[in-house]
Amino acid sequence: MTSTFKLTCLATLLGTCTLLAFALRLSSAPAPEGDEHTETHVYATWDRFEVDRCVAAWLIKRFVDPDAEFEFYPVGSPIPSKGCIAFDTPGARYTRVAGKSVSAVVLAEASIEGPAVQRIVQLVQATEVAFWMLQPGSQEANLRDALQALWMQASHPEARLQPIFAYLDELAGIE
Repeated sequence: MTSTFKLTCLATLLGTCTLLAFALRLSSAPAPEGDEHTETHVYATWDRFEVDRCVAAWLIKRFVDPDAEFEFYPVGSPIPSKGCIAFDTPGARYTRVAGKSVSAVVLAEASIEGPAVQRIVQLVQATEVAFWMLQPGSQEANLRDALQALWMQASHPEARLQPIFAYLDELAGIE
């Protein structure tokens, strides 16, 4: 092979990789401010228990949108593109990106401060990123177990959030 041919192949490959990286970044980028969802206070996600989903909903209600209401859809079903703001689902306004949990994304985007809230999100991050390494009795496992027990007490996802929010408020020292 000639060096010109090698350089041409390399340039083509680099260009393709750059376009792919741009497309991936664009597809996972949060919705821009001022999008069609700004008028709603309805946040929608799937109806399966996840520590990150519960804490993200709490962060949204307590620090992003006090008027937030939550709707749940069967796991894997599409979330409506109008009338609500999706979170913790593929392509949602708030979703996992670059090794960050949904809670960490909400925390960063909303510039939420406070050591207790940040610690809760750190525990969630550890639970999401290294769930197979959780030790029984660890803070991460205790948070997961407590939220899951509260989730299981009610039969409807909407009713499940109230005791979870109260628990997280107490954990964070919020009255």
